[in-house]
Amino acid sequence: MARHSCTPSAVYSVWGDIMMARAARPLKAGDEVTFSFMDIWFPLEVRQEKFTTAGGGDGFWCRCPRCEAEASWTSAAAVASADLELRFEKQRSRVEGILRSLDLKLEERRQNMQKQYDAIRDNEEQRREYEAGLLGLADRFDNLKGMPKDEDIEQLQKYFPEDNEPELVEVRQDLADDLVDAILTFEEQVEKIGMPEEERHWLIANHFAQYSQLLTILRLRKDVEAQRKVLGGFLDAVANTCPGGFEHQRLSVLLWEVSAQCEDPTLMREDLVRDLIPKELDRVREAIKIRYGQDLDDTEVSAAMARIASTSIIDENWMWDIT
Repeated sequence: MARHSCTPSAVYSVWGDIMMARAARPLKAGDEVTFSFMDIWFPLEVRQEKFTTAGGGDGFWCRCPRCEAEASWTSAAAVASADLELRFEKQRSRVEGILRSLDLKLEERRQNMQKQYDAIRDNEEQRREYEAGLLGLADRFDNLKGMPKDEDIEQLQKYFPEDNEPELVEVRQDLADDLVDAILTFEEQVEKIGMPEEERHWLIANHFAQYSQLLTILRLRKDVEAQRKVLGGFLDAVANTCPGGFEHQRLSVLLWEVSAQCEDPTLMREDLVRDLIPKELDRVREAIKIRYGQDLDDTEVSAAMARIASTSIIDENWMWDIT
C-alpha cells in the first residue's frame, strides 16, 4: 500500500501480474514511498477538483508537499500563470483547428497503412516476397560495423522507404512565434518571483498542457531549434516533479531527437549518438534507468528510446514486453 503524491518519490512498472517499484529519488530510512496515481500536470485547484471527485465521490484531499506549497504561493505566481493562460486562450480557436486537422490526417494515414498491410497479407506471393526480404536484411546486417554502405541503404529503402510526405497540417509562423514568446515570457516572470528551485519547477509543470500544445505546433513546423529552446526548462520541471515517469522519458527522448537534428540535419554523422550530443543522451539514460533499473545495457536503452519515440501519448509500459 502506498499513497498518491503530486511529486512522487517512486515509480513502478508492471511485469505480468507483478508490480516492480523503484525509488525515483534518494530515500532515507523512514521516508514515505509515494506514487503518482492520478494526473498531476495541472494547477492545484484543478488537481484537487479531480482528486476529491475521483471514484464517484470516494476521492481524497491531497496533502503532498507540492499541494501544501502551492496553497501558500504569492499572487505573483498566480499572475504569471494567468498571463500565460490568457495568451494561449487568445489563440485557442487556431490551435484547436490545427489539432483537429492533425487528428483527421493521422486517422487517414492509419487507414492507408492498414489498406497496404491488408493488400500484402491477402496476396500470398507478395507476402512471401516481403517477408523473405525482411529476413534477408536481418541476416545481412547482423554483424554490421559502422555506417551502412550506399548499396546497403538502397536495399533497406526497398522495404523501408523514406517518408517524404508534405507537412501534415500547415501552421503559420505568426502563431508559432506568439506562443513561443508566451512561454518564454512566462518563464522570465517565474524566474523573477524568486521561488525556491523545487517550487519553480512545480509552477512550470502546472502548465504541461500549454507546453505540449506548443511542442506539437513546433513539430508540425519542423522547427527543431525552437523545440530545443522550449524543451530546456520544461524538461527540467518535469524531471524534478516526477522523475522516471513516462513524461520524463518521452521529453528526454524528444530533446535528444531535436538536438541531433540541430547539430546534424542529415543525421548521417557516425559520431552523432556517441560524441555529438552526449549530454542529451545521458539525460535519456537517466530517465529510463530510474524506472527500469540501473542494470540496463545500451541495447536495452536503445530499444527503449525507439519504443518511447513512437509512443508519444500513452505509456505502454514496454519493458517487460521486450526484455
